[in-house]
Amino acid sequence: MVRKLCHLWSVEPLTQASLLIARKGSDGLPVVYAGRDETARLATGEFAGFVSRMTGCRVTVLGKRPSDGPCVELMEVPALEGRLGPDGFRRTVSAAGMVLEAATGRGLVFGVCDLLEDLGCRWYYPGPVGQRIPRLETARVSHGVKESAPALPGRTLIIGHDLYLGDVEGWVRWAAFSRLTGIFLHEFPPVSLGGRSSRHWRDALARTVPAARLHGLRVEFGGHGLSALLPRALFRRHPHFFRHDGNRRTPDHNFCPSSSGALDVIRREARSYFESRPGADVYHLWPDDVVGGGWCRCESCAGLSPSDQALIATNAVAEVLGEIDGRALLAFLAYHDTIGPPERVRPRSNVAFLYAPRERCYAHGLGDTACAVNRDYHARLTRGVAGFSGLLHESRPAAPAHAAPPAASGRARAGRVRVFEYYLDAVLFRSMAPPLPRVMAGDLETYLASGVDDVGVLMTSDRPWLAPPPNLWLFSRLAWNPEGDLGKLTADFASGALEVPGTGPADNPAPGASYEKAGGFYDNLERAFGLLLELDGQEVELRMPGGNLLSHPPKDTIDFLQGSPGARVTKLRQLEEALDLLARTGGPLAGSPEIDLARRQFTYLAMRQAVVAAAGLGTRASGQRRALGRAWAALAAIARWGRRNLGLGPAYWQFLFFHAPWELHLLKLERETAGSGPAAGGGAGIRPRDVAALFRLGLRYLCLRLSSVFPRRPSPYHRTSARGPSPWPAARGAPPEGRAAPHETG
Repeated sequence: MVRKLCHLWSVEPLTQASLLIARKGSDGLPVVYAGRDETARLATGEFAGFVSRMTGCRVTVLGKRPSDGPCVELMEVPALEGRLGPDGFRRTVSAAGMVLEAATGRGLVFGVCDLLEDLGCRWYYPGPVGQRIPRLETARVSHGVKESAPALPGRTLIIGHDLYLGDVEGWVRWAAFSRLTGIFLHEFPPVSLGGRSSRHWRDALARTVPAARLHGLRVEFGGHGLSALLPRALFRRHPHFFRHDGNRRTPDHNFCPSSSGALDVIRREARSYFESRPGADVYHLWPDDVVGGGWCRCESCAGLSPSDQALIATNAVAEVLGEIDGRALLAFLAYHDTIGPPERVRPRSNVAFLYAPRERCYAHGLGDTACAVNRDYHARLTRGVAGFSGLLHESRPAAPAHAAPPAASGRARAGRVRVFEYYLDAVLFRSMAPPLPRVMAGDLETYLASGVDDVGVLMTSDRPWLAPPPNLWLFSRLAWNPEGDLGKLTADFASGALEVPGTGPADNPAPGASYEKAGGFYDNLERAFGLLLELDGQEVELRMPGGNLLSHPPKDTIDFLQGSPGARVTKLRQLEEALDLLARTGGPLAGSPEIDLARRQFTYLAMRQAVVAAAGLGTRASGQRRALGRAWAALAAIARWGRRNLGLGPAYWQFLFFHAPWELHLLKLERETAGSGPAAGGGAGIRPRDVAALFRLGLRYLCLRLSSVFPRRPSPYHRTSARGPSPWPAARGAPPEGRAAPHETG
């Protein structure tokens, strides 16, 4: 099914004539909303508050239209849903006033946001540091009719680190003003990697649900928690509950889905899980995060693929969820060894398909046929959507008598074909935030053409952001309209979010040289990251931590440590070109801590690749040792960056711990250069240097676990937004009828 892209047109041409909404020093036009929807009331108050803040004038909120004079009126028109969907809006402006119409309260919020953006407002990040609210002598809107609706029905921000939980309500407000439709709290990192306990995530969910409902957003919750529903302590008494690895039963990963006893325990634990975490629209209880080999190979499971086994377990949990909440969905994760669709098992009607292409190539769009890696992932998406959709039972069974009736919640059901994307995954990108506007735009068009209902973007890292990451705001723009002008969007972000001198597009229709230079900087940065992230022609191995760390250190998709000699040299040349691009890119953004880290990490990756390429070409050991020395120096520079910018809290220790594989890679390359790799792998030739490295790793892990018991210290953007009153003037609801909205003049 091919969907049309974003509706955006003027039914009547916008003219030079305009409506004066507010003038500094006088009362603005009254804002009217006569309905009862709380989200629409919120939209009314937000508009009044921001206009008051921009102009310093009084703006009154009324419950009915005044008898004479122009006004700004917000109206719910359910019939518009057939034309513009639940999120679209129509704005009609004339000398008689302005009418903003939408089918839902959420659509009115989005219409208000669009109008405020036309007046110069921006929300690049939660809190006062991330918002740009201009000071205006007058606020005017051109006459005409504007209609707009999103291309993608569902647009979700996935909060994937406990760093963001302290200001989760701020993230909900930001998502609403960025015209997203959902917030997904993804439990990461685990406690074993310095993360917070499940109690902190449950508390965050309890705060998120009412805030999201007020703003008209959906809520999702969960992560890799399926195997936790079967306590490992049961293995001693019930080994048949657990998976068979081909030799014996083991409690290491997942379980045996053919065991009725195991499924009974899982159902019981799932009930407790859902009852203690109420309110989500989509729950996520995924299998263990292992690349492959984590499912059962017993006689009963031998004919079942990993996807079939995972779906058996997902169905068992979904059965319980259907009894508790008749509107909620449970996600089936297509990821690693479950990336292919199930063949023998049918999903229950409250199971959604979630496609997570983590090992794809992020140098190209998913639909780019020139990229062999992405051709394969695109084909898997197509097969998965077709296969899973063919299995879906669209008829929904009647809810049990004790389940909450759908009408009681007033919630529309979320879409069932979903994508989990990684544009903001700084674990995948090793602490970096590569700008990916072209990739995201191409991906979103591909997902639309494939029949995807919702795309979520994972935001996670091993440290707090020190500046707003570009893909956060760009995703929200492109998910509404994938055909947006990428040059204008990146320049808007660079000049506004990072405070490059210049006023930006909203206040200066003919931006100056500094504005264009900001956009050019991000264009060069995107090209540099494209060279790093190019996977076509490379041999990439994903290896999880475990086993002998010296002989088999963890690897991820940007660790190009194997492959043919030619492929190794090609990647070295790409990294050298990327470094040259970064060196030649100047301007006001070039000295930021985030760009400084990118340069240091590109340097390390290039130096390490020089060692890998030299080994593949049989270069003399002396040359490899010199390259290793430069790689060690580059790695030390990365650690110094962390100490300087992150302090000594949990973020710093997590940053070092997540970079530990890079140190292990260099140690392995040293041993291979010296010809002691096999001995070290067997445990007989471990050097004192290796022992010292393992000791350092253990010490860092201990510091990480000890520091994780203290409160998190988020980025400056989070600290600012969490302090004092909310910078969102009407975030706590619209003022009473007939009262003026609050205003700020500072």
